Amino acid sequence: MILYAALIDDKDDQFRFEAIVNTYGAAMFRIANSVLHHHDLAEDAVQEALMGIAISFHKVPKDDEQTLRAYVLSCAKYAALKLAGREQQQEQVIQSMEATACVDDATFEAVLQCENYEALLRAMRKLEPLYQDTLMLRYVQGLEVREIARIMGKRPGTVRQQLSRGKRLLVALLRKEGIELGNTQADAV
Repeated sequence: MILYAALIDDKDDQFRFEAIVNTYGAAMFRIANSVLHHHDLAEDAVQEALMGIAISFHKVPKDDEQTLRAYVLSCAKYAALKLAGREQQQEQVIQSMEATACVDDATFEAVLQCENYEALLRAMRKLEPLYQDTLMLRYVQGLEVREIARIMGKRPGTVRQQLSRGKRLLVALLRKEGIELGNTQADAV
């Protein structure tokens, strides 16, 4: 919240922004959660909404409390709908990939050894943050699934699923960019 307030130049407007967050933050979360039905995603949507509000604070209604409430809550709802759309697109890609063979660890190690490191990084950046983080913790930091689950506050089965999906998405993105993955089983995926 303090970071967002820093985007606002006027001190009085910064205090007003903080008051908006304190007054409507819980309602914003409820709206986002009613759209997304997922606690973490709802929090992300609220953060996106607050960022948008801070960036364009000059558009925030000043005089009418009802108009302000409607504006702030509609920002939260829009951010949640936008995030839901991204999640739905990601899920469609995942579902289409789940019909293909699984990317095993040996195959994925070959992907990580890909000669075009910049392309690998570009592809990683295109993944949703959830998959980026999970893959980084497993394959860059070398953590075990149980440790990743503890860090992320998730069940080990969820982490394994995220790793599997993230690997498939990364391989697909690399192939889409025409990156040669070598003579591995990745060609069968």
